[in-house]
Amino acid sequence: MNKRQKISMSPTKKNVIAINDNTAGVGLRIITINPGKIGVNISFNDDDDGCTINEILPSCSFANEVAVGEQIVSIDGRPVTKKEDFAIGNDKVRSLGIMSVSKLSDGSSIVNNNTSSRQLASQVCVDGAGMNEVNGIYNLSDQTSGGVPQYYKEGTWGAGHDMTFLICRDINNRWHFTLSDHNHQPGLELYSTSFDTARSMTPPENGWETTELGDAPSPRLTMCI
Repeated sequence: MNKRQKISMSPTKKNVIAINDNTAGVGLRIITINPGKIGVNISFNDDDDGCTINEILPSCSFANEVAVGEQIVSIDGRPVTKKEDFAIGNDKVRSLGIMSVSKLSDGSSIVNNNTSSRQLASQVCVDGAGMNEVNGIYNLSDQTSGGVPQYYKEGTWGAGHDMTFLICRDINNRWHFTLSDHNHQPGLELYSTSFDTARSMTPPENGWETTELGDAPSPRLTMCI
């Protein structure tokens, strides 16, 4: 029985990745905004790592999805470093990467910026994997896992079964290649990392390991901004 036949059976618990987006201290999310001006007043951080929302104007179409003090760290997967970035593609629907705010015990707020927006990529190119179905271009998803965006591609598996392939991070900051349903819920694990990636919002290019269900060699990744 080959590995693709094994995967078509009921998964065992150790092959399934548990994802929890309520990770303390990690608060990146992706929202979709309408064309036009964003409708918020902002100030840029000294380290050029995103901008802070200082005021939400009545014209803001996503006013109920953000809060004063949060950071805008990306637009359509590109890092935000200057005001002119907001003019790019403002005639169409776009996605914003928002870093959320945590409340301290004294009631004050801090932004959860322990991940780096400079590393956010809109696509990931995967090649070299022993399971050829895993190789290809993965797109930035509007869903998150482990506090960071997932990457996905649609494909087929085994006897032509439609499947979504996910690159996602778990609550321990380890990345995984998994098979998924079309709701982008992580499932059977094919490849994984064993090191902490808390400072990165995108998966590592190297250092992947083959799991029981994956075929060697492990994949190589290239970030596409």
